[in-house]
Amino acid sequence: MFSLTAGYLLLGSALLLMPELCRGGCTVQDGKPGLEGISGRDGLPGEKGEKGDAAPLMESMKGMKGESGHKGFPGEMGGKGYSGAVGQAGLPGPPGLKGSLGDSTGSLKQSAFSVYEPQNPEYGKPVKFTRTSVNINDDFNHQTGKFICRVPGVYYFVFHSMSEKNLCLSLKSDALKEENFGFCDYCDASKNEKHVLSGGVVLQLDKDEKVWMEVFREENTQPSVESIVFNGFLIFQSDKKKHS
Repeated sequence: MFSLTAGYLLLGSALLLMPELCRGGCTVQDGKPGLEGISGRDGLPGEKGEKGDAAPLMESMKGMKGESGHKGFPGEMGGKGYSGAVGQAGLPGPPGLKGSLGDSTGSLKQSAFSVYEPQNPEYGKPVKFTRTSVNINDDFNHQTGKFICRVPGVYYFVFHSMSEKNLCLSLKSDALKEENFGFCDYCDASKNEKHVLSGGVVLQLDKDEKVWMEVFREENTQPSVESIVFNGFLIFQSDKKKHS
């Protein structure tokens, strides 16, 4: 313990004496460089610099113009556009060609009849009439009870009848061949009432074709007729052969 204390005393004494000894000019050798220190922290961002000059255009980099490509395929049709405004009316056209000559006869032909008061109707036979209101050109034949077509065209035929018993009437024509238009009315005999039966048809007739009325037998029907009015007239002329 004593020796260690004595050592410290001698070292301290030497250090105190060294300034006194070096006053006359003593020199000391330079020490060795120290170890490299640790990198310091990043500094603060600097101020924004001035804008630089624009880069020069490099014309030499631009290539030559290429050839035109092939024509492409047509695209799909677009939607329908809006209708445009109506244009102005055009100028009148030139006069048309002169028409052909018309019919020199002047007026249209006519045909009509109206007959009434049947004469003892029988089943399956044409009904004959005793009275006439109209019979232009005598197209209705009272002896046969048939209308004879002399002006080809479209006709309308109609009848009205009255009876106290069941009654069936038909409109027949050789233009219909086997067909006919039949109409029936059934009465209640106990009530003793009069009934009206009517029917009509439009036919296209050729010259000499005929139209007439017949009483036909149906269940519980009798040819008991008080009155019948039979009318027919031409609606317009027409050639049936041209329309067939």
